[in-house]
Amino acid sequence: MEQSHTSAGERWTELRHALHRAAELSGAESRTAGLVAERLGAMGPTALHTGLGGHGVAAEFAGGTPGRAVLLRAELDALPVPEPAGPPYRSRDPGVSHRCGHDGHMTMVLAAAERVLGSPGFAGRLVLLFQPAEETGAGARGVVADPRWARLRPDCALALHNLPGVPMGRVVCRPGPMHCASAGLTCAWSGVATHAATPELGRSPAGAMAALIGAATGVNAGDTVGGVRPQRGWLATVVGARLGAEGPVAFGMSPAEGRVDITARAHTDDGLDALLGLLKRVAVEASGGLEPAFTEHDRFDATVNHPEAVGVAQLAALRCGLATHEPDEPIRWSEDFGVICRQCPGAMIGLGAGVSHPPLHSSEYDFPDALIPVGAGLLAEAALRACAGG
Repeated sequence: MEQSHTSAGERWTELRHALHRAAELSGAESRTAGLVAERLGAMGPTALHTGLGGHGVAAEFAGGTPGRAVLLRAELDALPVPEPAGPPYRSRDPGVSHRCGHDGHMTMVLAAAERVLGSPGFAGRLVLLFQPAEETGAGARGVVADPRWARLRPDCALALHNLPGVPMGRVVCRPGPMHCASAGLTCAWSGVATHAATPELGRSPAGAMAALIGAATGVNAGDTVGGVRPQRGWLATVVGARLGAEGPVAFGMSPAEGRVDITARAHTDDGLDALLGLLKRVAVEASGGLEPAFTEHDRFDATVNHPEAVGVAQLAALRCGLATHEPDEPIRWSEDFGVICRQCPGAMIGLGAGVSHPPLHSSEYDFPDALIPVGAGLLAEAALRACAGG
């Protein structure tokens, strides 16, 4: 009688699909964490930690000889993006889906660990971290604030993110800033409403809103704003604006309430602080006596790669036969792995997902399963070298 044999590639693809079906939002990754913890437990770790910084999971594995502690990190959370009908492994929650590839990242880290544990050259200590709430920027902060982080804290940390628009399997990594710092800024006004026929008798925030939106546009165009020339890498994206109360438009009213929401980005943390300060100053100066209220959201530190960790990644790519590229500037979108890189030398590695692959956070995006063995091989090679001190 013939027996069916499932290849390693098929096993990892099946796991990726299972994780895809279990997609959960930031801070609510209990089901995903359970799947990961079950798989890690079967791998025989020396220690298994759950509930890190929320639903985070970490496992420790000891090598056969002394060496360094190396951490491989993946993300647990998904996005509030509806998934179109299509693959049989689509998300069980129609309003939540893995449209950033975190399901693939988790799978690659687990597959890489299997390779490391099976290598006779495994030295030191391997830590696998499956981090919650990356999409909001809160997850890494929660993990390092957990008392157990003192035990887990490695000598080197590596993470990998797939990059649509880049040739399949190309490794993108640079020393210094790799991903931009970013933060959401909400500016809200509360003035005095009046009849639309006598706007001069009220205090509307309309002019201040227009000035702030204009400042964001000017920053992106490279214009001098508020006497300040924008720094290289500054970006201010208006993501929301509302004048007046929610509901039907009252054409007989000059409204009192208004708000503008902007996502600010910069190459460095200091640059982000400077940009946020400029936007706030413009809002205050344009408010005509109204006092705007500012709130910040989803703060991400810049992810700054350590040169030695980058060297490990690039050498691993060479050993795996993968092309490499050092971009001239940081990648615009943010990653909270920067918090981990402040704790120890680390590197975020970009891995091409295909030139024509749909972009991240798009409803059309799905992680390419063909990338699993490529990323797993790269991470395993890098981890083995880093653990051995290479």
